[in-house]
Amino acid sequence: MPKTKKKHKRKTNGKTKKYRGGGGDGIYGTLIYYLDNIKQRENNTCSTDSSDNALNTCTIPNSKSDQIIRVCKNSVFKGPKPGYKHNIKVYDNFIRVDPHTMNLLVQDAIKKQLPTEPIEHFNNVCPMEGYSYALEGKAYKLDMSQNSTGSNSVAHSVEDYIKMINNNVMTIDSNEPDMTTQYARQIIGWIESICNSLDILFEQLQFHHCDPKAAQLFLDGNKVIVGDLDKVTFTLKIDDKYYRMCLGSTLNRTAAYVQGSIPEKMRYETYPRQTNTFEKASFVASILLLLDNNIRMLVIENIRSNEKLSYLIDFILEDKLSVYANRPFSKKTGHRIASECVNMQRKPLKSEFVISTSNTANNN
Repeated sequence: MPKTKKKHKRKTNGKTKKYRGGGGDGIYGTLIYYLDNIKQRENNTCSTDSSDNALNTCTIPNSKSDQIIRVCKNSVFKGPKPGYKHNIKVYDNFIRVDPHTMNLLVQDAIKKQLPTEPIEHFNNVCPMEGYSYALEGKAYKLDMSQNSTGSNSVAHSVEDYIKMINNNVMTIDSNEPDMTTQYARQIIGWIESICNSLDILFEQLQFHHCDPKAAQLFLDGNKVIVGDLDKVTFTLKIDDKYYRMCLGSTLNRTAAYVQGSIPEKMRYETYPRQTNTFEKASFVASILLLLDNNIRMLVIENIRSNEKLSYLIDFILEDKLSVYANRPFSKKTGHRIASECVNMQRKPLKSEFVISTSNTANNN
């Protein structure tokens, strides 16, 4: 009797999930067609002809991601290496993709759905030497000479900004007591904007940012931009069906489950969480960890008195944050240390039931 072919299945958390390979009832083909169409639709020439964007004047920052990144005066170019192919695996109600595919899809969604929000999205997708394709976006920066720091440097992210103001705080004399207040006010304004952007993304796309740290918050003048979107999850509707878009490397997924941080585990989750409070609190914790002690205390006081933000303090472990904040700056920039200062279960102790020890002493 001839053997019948068995359908390939995979078990996840005790439940069998059908893996539909490249076909996915046409879903795989639909995604590939859509991704290719983005690149063809946006297929303009990269703006590298001007002296401001000439490739030999651009810098290549250190990056742990697999992206090739070039930062020029007016533009930033990000993309995969030559020969790259999209890695897509379609399941019943979720789709696993590689970070490059995730970045292209979610930035396209933001460009279409939320073009005016302070959230990173490309201006152009273009062919470029050394790339499979390049996402060209704005080169975000804040001129610190115009920001009460006395510095002639440029900050590209909130992390850069904090490092510079920390150095400046050390030189503040008694004639400038309000300088730390100005810094704290600026930070609070950015935190409000970050949380608002994350809320809009969650409402529109059930979006989760899974690399919450200050380095992913870019500065466009005094405006803060939520960025670096290759390590995220969101929901996509294809025809009449919803799919959860999540990352898919088996090796990385296994490592995350064994010893990964909560944000690393979130990258592979196949359902959205009930809220986005965890990543909002983690971004806030990352900012607080990096700040000079005096500015940090002012920012915490302002968060407590801010009706839009005060609830986040309930999820931040201030005792742990105070200990971690004493570490060298370079040792507290990552998302892991920030997320370890956030707890979604533990609450501060409080009670309306009071027993006085003075009564016991009087009775004796």
